[in-house]
Amino acid sequence: MYSSKALFLGIFFGLIFLFKFILVLQTKQTRALLRRPILFFLYQFTWLGTYPENFLKKHKFTQKDAFLMVQGASSIVFGLVIQWSVRRYFLELDNLASYLSIFSLIYIWGFGYSNLMCGLYRLFEIGVEPIFQNPLESTSLQDFWGKRWNTALINLSQRLLYNPLKNIFSPGWLQIFVFLIFGLIHDLIFSFPIDAGYGKCTAYFAIQGLALVSENKFLSKFFNKHPDLGNIWTFLVLLIPLPLLFHWDFREFILSRFVFHI
Repeated sequence: MYSSKALFLGIFFGLIFLFKFILVLQTKQTRALLRRPILFFLYQFTWLGTYPENFLKKHKFTQKDAFLMVQGASSIVFGLVIQWSVRRYFLELDNLASYLSIFSLIYIWGFGYSNLMCGLYRLFEIGVEPIFQNPLESTSLQDFWGKRWNTALINLSQRLLYNPLKNIFSPGWLQIFVFLIFGLIHDLIFSFPIDAGYGKCTAYFAIQGLALVSENKFLSKFFNKHPDLGNIWTFLVLLIPLPLLFHWDFREFILSRFVFHI
């Protein structure tokens, strides 16, 4: 019988490795990576991004790349300090401690490890790109979900969902469908291993999809003229329903298994 922690990690990394390998097989250009076993191993098992062709591109190391490495290392330290603070100052599994735990993991892996590795690969002239593109600067949901937040997920959705289905669904319905798929995948990762909270992740992404379609139809021109208001709108839509995505059962699981190690 697998523990919930082992099941969570197995599903999470198993899906990542599977989708990344599918993308390698998609085109003649990306299949060329299979003839470079070291680069393929690095892409498949050490990099969180999903652009295999970037491992075949050359990149000249710059001062900006060095800063990216420093930024990544600093983010890892910052995330670890948050986890230490939670263990030191929180004696109970409460809401604040659970959100801080989630935040620390996002910081360690999303902004820490990925930026550090991006800079390191660029040092060796591998042309990878940062996975997170300044998401706090998003001026709309389209900007956030389409360009800035987790480009690995954006690329997966573009190549495995949008491109094959764009001639079947209208743009609005296709966006809603893709977000529902996102929700089901997150439910598989966040809810299934702990056998709780089913459907909440899907509900969160359904809200995001409906809000994005509404924004594109009614608000995009307004936010182009008023980007500050677009930024406020974006984070209200993202944060108000956030307890659906990071539901209590999942937050308690992360806090107890990955921070307190109960």
